[in-house]
Amino acid sequence: MDRQVMKLMQRLEKVLVRLAILGVLLLLVVQLVLVRAQDPVDFYLAFAQKIESVPLEQADTSLEPNLILAVEGGDGAHLKLLINDHEAGSFASPKLSLKVQAGDRLAVDARQAPKGLRLKVNGVGQELAYPKLNQVWPLGSSIVDLGQVTAK
Repeated sequence: MDRQVMKLMQRLEKVLVRLAILGVLLLLVVQLVLVRAQDPVDFYLAFAQKIESVPLEQADTSLEPNLILAVEGGDGAHLKLLINDHEAGSFASPKLSLKVQAGDRLAVDARQAPKGLRLKVNGVGQELAYPKLNQVWPLGSSIVDLGQVTAK
């Protein structure tokens, strides 16, 4: 029993010594990087900005809608738009603007909607190849698959 405890303690000691050596080496590398930087505060700010922030161009474009769908032929308040089988909005107003990405699967739940409604694409972002502008789908009393969004 004592031999096993001694072996365990020796292994633990080896691991701790190795970790201490690695820590000292890591500290030296970080200090060398900081010495090469002109201003350490600028270095930290630039490093933090690279890691934590999203470029403003991407943040701004991701908020802009790139697809506008409109209901024609009646009240579409009971229609629900599904993106990837999750409810993304309803047509309480005649038009619905939303942000979609390539690969998203679009569908409309029209099970509780009146008959004779149609769904029309009134606006499409320049980066989208499908759905097409002015494309129309007749809506029955079922879930209508509009297809998968594709990019140009």
